[in-house]
Amino acid sequence: MRRDEHTREPNPESGLTIRLFGGMAIQDSRGVNYLPRSRKTRAIVAMLTMTAPRLTQRTQLTALLWSKRENEQAHASLRQAVHELQGTLGFTWSRILLAERHTLSMNLGGVSVDALIATGPTGTSTALLALFQDGFLEDLHGLDPSFDVWLSKERLRLVAIARLAGEAYFQDPHLAVEIIAAARALLRIDPSHDGAWRALINAHLEANDRAAARFACEQWRVAMGSAPDEVPKAEMAVFLSRIRDGGREYPANVTAGGTPPDIAAPADEAGTPAGGASTYDPIGERSRTVPRRSSLRLGIREMRVIGPNVDQALSVGLAEEITTALSRFRWIS
Repeated sequence: MRRDEHTREPNPESGLTIRLFGGMAIQDSRGVNYLPRSRKTRAIVAMLTMTAPRLTQRTQLTALLWSKRENEQAHASLRQAVHELQGTLGFTWSRILLAERHTLSMNLGGVSVDALIATGPTGTSTALLALFQDGFLEDLHGLDPSFDVWLSKERLRLVAIARLAGEAYFQDPHLAVEIIAAARALLRIDPSHDGAWRALINAHLEANDRAAARFACEQWRVAMGSAPDEVPKAEMAVFLSRIRDGGREYPANVTAGGTPPDIAAPADEAGTPAGGASTYDPIGERSRTVPRRSSLRLGIREMRVIGPNVDQALSVGLAEEITTALSRFRWIS
């Protein structure tokens, strides 16, 4: 549905929606399409929308979208794009574009914009994370080197907002399935975010899915750039120990980065830790001694893929299955 449908009787209550994530779209509640055909005209809508209601100088728009053209040609191209946008919006929505001699701006009264709603006071803490799943203005990349710089900065700004919102979300109690979804969404935009990895692994353990928790640990190790045979840092060692012990919790000083009690000290021949130290009992009723541990440590590396038609994820899955099976033997670390 395009321009011919714009001649319908205006309905101010129909509302207009501008979508910047997951492929740009402009529609009213009846499904009438108001998206311009030209990608550069769409870029103008995106920039004016993200800066609304502030005025944007025409010279700024030409510098971003026609940086390689002479000023006269660039301004002529901008005038043509504005004319296209006015024709696309038609009589119904022409009021949202405010075109002055030297400036352009958007009046977003009666208009909902996904990016602005997600970052506004009514947006949920995970709304922006969910939007990033489908990308931000991906279809406008490559219009002009200067515009690409603007687009990159805008993405980084929104990513920073989404990251802070995700970190705040993990501070409050939520269902494990909700935490897993939020953590995965945050890791899509920041694969090395330690807080998201911790939340993800904890949520899998809470859901009693040790295989998923172990696989998340392996993904975390890859994200950190650690070698398969490298000794994991203390924080990851805590999670691996919890996975072996059925997901039981440790005291706060341990989960904050300390050493889990059953890998804290070597055991003597009687099975008591050196110095006769006792360890934390998750039931909280008594102390117990650490059972004797073997010094055997076993690492399972990803299988080598042979042949072009083999799914690359198969090697990871096989390694995970072997690791899970061997984790039943308590004398293997």
